[in-house]
Amino acid sequence: PLHCDLIKWHLSTNGYSHRVSVLEAGAAAKPDTGMLVDEGIRSRLMREDVSNPGHRPLIEIKMVDFFESVGTEPIDILKIDIEGGEYELLWDSRFGPVARRSKCIAMEWHKRAPHHLGEEACKKRLEELGFTVTVPTSAAKTKDIGMLLCYNQVYSDVA
Repeated sequence: PLHCDLIKWHLSTNGYSHRVSVLEAGAAAKPDTGMLVDEGIRSRLMREDVSNPGHRPLIEIKMVDFFESVGTEPIDILKIDIEGGEYELLWDSRFGPVARRSKCIAMEWHKRAPHHLGEEACKKRLEELGFTVTVPTSAAKTKDIGMLLCYNQVYSDVA
């Protein structure tokens, strides 16, 4: 909730509220309810195979079908930072059409659970969809989290 309040404040302060809709929900491949483990910048979606060894507080969140929510317009920048949920979206059959109308994808990948495939799998999937994929040199990276910056090869004016 704090992040939603912050983004709305930034949009309003900078005069972009009329251009951006903030949907206060988590992205998923189908509607659901999720629980976030509250660990500050390392918060993550709680799944059966993800432990909560510190017994951190949980935050209940609404999950929406990303593909029903994203609309049909071209996308300049698609930021995927969904705490382990990126695999569900990337390998959904509906992701290809969304990717093809996206100029740039900035993505955080995770490898904290058995079903998390990691950096190389995400990179390969996005390259198969026609993206040039780089690892930003300024981005922090650990063994279980990192960033990918992906440019759609169809849009030559992006890179």
